[in-house]
Amino acid sequence: MPADLVEKVHKRIGELTVNVTAAARICTTPCGGEYLEVRVSRSHSPASTSDGKYYLRVSDESKPLVGEEIQRLLNERSAQPWETLTSLQAPREQADSAKLAAFAGGIRASDRVKASVKEKSDKELLDHYFWRTVSS
Repeated sequence: MPADLVEKVHKRIGELTVNVTAAARICTTPCGGEYLEVRVSRSHSPASTSDGKYYLRVSDESKPLVGEEIQRLLNERSAQPWETLTSLQAPREQADSAKLAAFAGGIRASDRVKASVKEKSDKELLDHYFWRTVSS
């Protein structure tokens, strides 16, 4: 791989996006092969393309956001993200029961959540959203 590839990737991501922080590095496999590893940091503000388009990433697909979807994203972005709970090592056992009930109720009332998820127990919802028990 070219030695300046990491710098080019970092520069190009900056040219094509707004509020996106990425770190790239060239990694070598045990058999001598090389690959480029790109890590995109979680942003506290919504990311967009340089021409002002916003996208929502769901699994391996990105879909463009329009109208009220953008407003919802902007409103929700500043909230405490549930996906960081495992990295913050917040023990499930210390969860506030009223907040857990509100979370589960909100999930079940949402029109953006699949029926199969709404049918889960509170514990299964925590598992589904990756809030694992943290050992002390």
